[in-house]
Amino acid sequence: MMDLVFSDEAQTKLASKMTDDDALLLDLDDGIGPLSPYLKENGLMY
Repeated sequence: MMDLVFSDEAQTKLASKMTDDDALLLDLDDGIGPLSPYLKENGLMY
């Protein structure tokens, strides 16, 4: 298992952009996932 730790500064910046109902989604953009902008630009959708 990997632990991801955010600095206090990063937490403050993220919190200012989120509401209580928001969830944080971390995506590793390797160019092949459904959230990849490259796939959407080329019309390749899941």
